[in-house]
Amino acid sequence: MLKRKGFTLIELLVVMAIILILAGLLTPGLFKAKTQAGKVSCANNMKQIGTALELYAGKNNDSYPSSLSALSVDNDIDDIAVISCPVSASVYGSFTTPSSTMASNSKVLECTATGHGTGAAITLYKGGYVKIK
Repeated sequence: MLKRKGFTLIELLVVMAIILILAGLLTPGLFKAKTQAGKVSCANNMKQIGTALELYAGKNNDSYPSSLSALSVDNDIDDIAVISCPVSASVYGSFTTPSSTMASNSKVLECTATGHGTGAAITLYKGGYVKIK
C-alpha cells in the first residue's frame, strides 16, 4: 500500500499563520504608499493649475481669472478633473484670485483634504510654486 504524503493540519495552520503575519506587516506600508501617491497626484494637479493661471494671465493682459472654472472655458486646462482633488470628493478651497502685483510667495490655492493624512496641506503660490506640508 502506498502512503500519500501531504500537509498535516498543523503544518497547514503554521503556513497560514506565517502568511497572515506577513500580510499584517505589509499593510501599514501599503497605506503609507497610497497616501503619498495621493499627495503627489494632488501636487501635480496644483502645478498644472499654477501653469494654467500663468497661461491665462499671459493671454489676457496680465489679468487672472476670477474662478478656476474659467481655466477650462479658456482651454488652459483640458481636463476639468484636474481642478478636483484626487484623494477626496471635495473641491480645492480657498482660491485667492491672483493679481499682477502679487508677490510670488503669495498663497493662491490650498488643498487640505483629509486623504493626505493628518495635518497635510498642499499649497499653490503665485508663479506655480507648490509646497507639500
